[in-house]
Amino acid sequence: MKRTEISFDIETVPAAIRQYLKGATLYDSSSSENAKTLFVSGNERAFLKISERDSLEREYKMTSFLHRHHVAPTAIAYESDSEYVVS
Repeated sequence: MKRTEISFDIETVPAAIRQYLKGATLYDSSSSENAKTLFVSGNERAFLKISERDSLEREYKMTSFLHRHHVAPTAIAYESDSEYVVS
């Protein structure tokens, strides 16, 4: 997976998500036309997925379910405004 460092205005995301992006270096790690995926390298190393409304809720729920069974990373945050998942 190729990662390209990008500049990103964190003020464009909800406050609940923004806290994970402050001071981090962001890389475009997208591999799908349906969602933008950013690798967040900061205090927390995570992936931020951004997509249109109603497209990531199922992924968030499935990731949370699989994490309880120790086969997926934790889903740190989910916002349904546009659709943001941090995992």
